[in-house]
Amino acid sequence: MIALICNCKKESTKTLPTVVTSPVTSISASSATAHGDVTSEGGAPVVEKGICWSLSNTSPLTTDNKISGGSGSGSYDNSLTGLNPGTTYYIRAFATNSLGTGYGTSLTFTTLPSAPVITTTGISSISLVSAESGGTITSDGGSPVTARGICWSTSPNPDISSHLTSDGMGIGSYASTLTGLTISSTYYLRAYATNAVGTTYGNELTFKTPASEAESVRDIDGNVYHTVAIGSQVWMIENLKVTKYRNGDQIPVNTDYTKWDSLKTGARVTNTFINGYVNTYGWFYNWYAVSDQRNICPDGWHIPSDAELTILSTYLGGNEISGGKLKETGTSHWQSPNTGATNESGFTALPGAFYLAGPGWTDPGNFGMWWTATEYNSAESWNWNLSNNSSSLSLVSNKKAAGFSVRCLKD
Repeated sequence: MIALICNCKKESTKTLPTVVTSPVTSISASSATAHGDVTSEGGAPVVEKGICWSLSNTSPLTTDNKISGGSGSGSYDNSLTGLNPGTTYYIRAFATNSLGTGYGTSLTFTTLPSAPVITTTGISSISLVSAESGGTITSDGGSPVTARGICWSTSPNPDISSHLTSDGMGIGSYASTLTGLTISSTYYLRAYATNAVGTTYGNELTFKTPASEAESVRDIDGNVYHTVAIGSQVWMIENLKVTKYRNGDQIPVNTDYTKWDSLKTGARVTNTFINGYVNTYGWFYNWYAVSDQRNICPDGWHIPSDAELTILSTYLGGNEISGGKLKETGTSHWQSPNTGATNESGFTALPGAFYLAGPGWTDPGNFGMWWTATEYNSAESWNWNLSNNSSSLSLVSNKKAAGFSVRCLKD
């Protein structure tokens, strides 16, 4: 008789890992250090351990957000970056083996607030003693904005100890009116915003008040245009909105875009779907209105030639950067990103877009296009344009039947 003897060893039971979540340290406005400790691998190797976190899930999972701290047992640290200021986060340590993922307890922490993020809006409506500007606050830094406005001075880098406006609270865009200015004076201004962290400032802009009412001009309709000296030239800082030639003859309105290509006489049109378009952006005129001998600009003013436009661009540093120096800052009118916009020239170019036979008008925001007085050939003439995604000034030719904006230059 043969006896068989078996020596069987019972296999140990495997479980999920045991992990502990420790309090968060080194908390700043945008980062923090989280800590975990795998106290038991559960009988199977831990292949991943780390921290998971969420803004809304009070018991975050690895399917929310996670960062790995390696493998195996023991303690570990994870740096969380790119966090939002003044924001509460939920976190848990985790560890994963062949059976699945085990979690520690859920903890919370709140990042520190930061200063607001703000830009200064372009300057407009400059008079002898006042001007318009404003700001756009895109982030309150995790702490409510309790004061905002514009501060200005006759010296660079004005702050809230200088002259200022008070324009409410919270994020978003706001308008400001500067009053009590002195004639023929150069001013510097910045938007400001204050929260619990302190006060921050937008980009600095500068402008000069006119010496007299003579530094503004009226067209035959009575529209008033303010002016700015840029080098040796004096320009209007608003687009033309006149409805008549200098002799009083009407510039006809033509709203049928299918007929624009065949026109050989002056015409104007506006974007009828946007209330107040003409008041902000002026009319679109074809080149035949611009070149008409009856004159579209007020007495003493004219449509610039391509050579005069080159003088302007050269004075501002050349075509690659002069566009930014001409554009109104911010995104009140220009679409983001409004690349390179500083308006340091005071020209305050707006993106009125254009009108073409076929598609008709385009919505404002991306382009500003203006006529020159210089022909390219019998069918086309030179115009210049600015874009929301470029700091350059481009001189291009377009068919004379197109509708573009007009800026007049002093004789």
